[in-house]
Amino acid sequence: MRLAHGWTQAITAQEWNRRWPDDPKTFKNISYWENWPSPTGHMPSLLVLDRLAQLYGCAVSDLVAGWGEHAADTAGDGSGPDAATPT
Repeated sequence: MRLAHGWTQAITAQEWNRRWPDDPKTFKNISYWENWPSPTGHMPSLLVLDRLAQLYGCAVSDLVAGWGEHAADTAGDGSGPDAATPT
């Protein structure tokens, strides 16, 4: 959803901080959430998912639809069987 808006992780963090200044985030937070469930990622809480959905103007289910389907792309280069599936 972030890419569909043409936003960088930094822009997403800026938008987050504009809306929720008492809970500031950086581009690294966005990166950690996007990388989950890889070992370098962190699982976003339901609150985080709700807020990201608000930022992106979508439903939480849109953010988690297809979760786990990308494990087949083990090459990490987008050439796996799900490469044509937009995220």
